[in-house]
Amino acid sequence: MTESMVDLIQILTIGGILSGGVIWVCRSMTAPLKESLDRLNKAIDRIEQTMMDEQRSRLRTETWIQEVEDRSKGNAKRVEAMERQLTLLAQRIDTMDKEVHVLLETKGLR
Repeated sequence: MTESMVDLIQILTIGGILSGGVIWVCRSMTAPLKESLDRLNKAIDRIEQTMMDEQRSRLRTETWIQEVEDRSKGNAKRVEAMERQLTLLAQRIDTMDKEVHVLLETKGLR
């Protein structure tokens, strides 16, 4: 082996060691960042899931409220119909009561 080959091998060895050291330093400096990014991604996933759950819950609540409002409108219409029927019945009772009084007066029973 010639002296230049030995020098070349030494340079390559030192270069390999130095580049390995630089790579190790870079990885050791970026590892905490990677860990933080992983935690951040997990937190974002949890927030996204929570938002989707809340959105589903809100939709169920809005649907329930709409159903209640629809039932109340239907009930209000039924109540109004019953009130009209009661008014008509009260009028018929008044009319019948007057007819009974007139009939009793004509028969002399009153």
